[in-house]
Amino acid sequence: MHGKPWGITLRNLARPALALLLSTTALPALAQDAAPAGDTIAIKETPSTAVTDIVMQIERIRMLDDAGPVLNAVIAYNRDAAAVAVAQTEKLLGGRTVLVKDNVETAEWPTTAGSLALADNATGRDAPMIALLRAAGGVVLGKTNLSEWANIRSNNSTSGWSGVGGLTRNPYATDRNTCGSSSGSGAAIAAGFAWGAIGTETNGSITCPASINGLVGFKPSVGIVSRTHVVPISSTQDTAGPMTKTVYLAAIAGYPHITVPMGGVEGLPIGFSIMGGQWQDHAVLKAGAVYEKARTAKLPAPTFAPWQPAGD
Repeated sequence: MHGKPWGITLRNLARPALALLLSTTALPALAQDAAPAGDTIAIKETPSTAVTDIVMQIERIRMLDDAGPVLNAVIAYNRDAAAVAVAQTEKLLGGRTVLVKDNVETAEWPTTAGSLALADNATGRDAPMIALLRAAGGVVLGKTNLSEWANIRSNNSTSGWSGVGGLTRNPYATDRNTCGSSSGSGAAIAAGFAWGAIGTETNGSITCPASINGLVGFKPSVGIVSRTHVVPISSTQDTAGPMTKTVYLAAIAGYPHITVPMGGVEGLPIGFSIMGGQWQDHAVLKAGAVYEKARTAKLPAPTFAPWQPAGD
């Protein structure tokens, strides 16, 4: 990466949502305006633990997705991802893992949109956002389940279910819905399967599962992130965006919508949504970061079990 648009200082590692967004975005797309004075975004150095983290993440997938509560959040994953991370540790993302919704093309696996009709759709290529992610030092750990065809297939479709991946279960209450359509991406990050995930949204498909799974989900401006080699729904609304554990201030342009963890009710997470007008992404992300810092409510932890009402 070259230059410092918006006062962004890139140094090794970022807060998750910002780093993941920057890594999948061509920098000229960010240079729409100038950042307010004093609003420099610093991506601070932290020790790299990527290889150790990947070993633990794969073990969690094995114990909680392949077995145990069988969350069905992950459709496919690379068991040798730790070896890939070794060569990435000196780059921006430092070999950290990202799970990718299975309507975005990656070279390793078929891109199915959850449909058995596309079960053999192996193109052998990366979507441009995935190529940028790898170039920035990210490790594509696997593909996540989703609402089949991103919930466009029927008015009666079930969020989180696909013919390829089955029904995604909510880590906080396995008998409750994960929302969608980026269901697997939300459940996977809540369960600790990766550092971050990529979801896609036409209308609520990132922010709703983020809210239900106690995460930060950000739908950036349409056009900021490349949509090439992503299974489409709407030419005017579709975009990919990050789903992570935390928010950090960022500055990009467009029509923003962010969901931030707010707290919990009877052990189930709830989210707080902030929406803005045209070219207000920076203000919305800043508001999300301020809210996150000021939040005093304790966030619930996933139980990986059916929900029990208070008092039972």
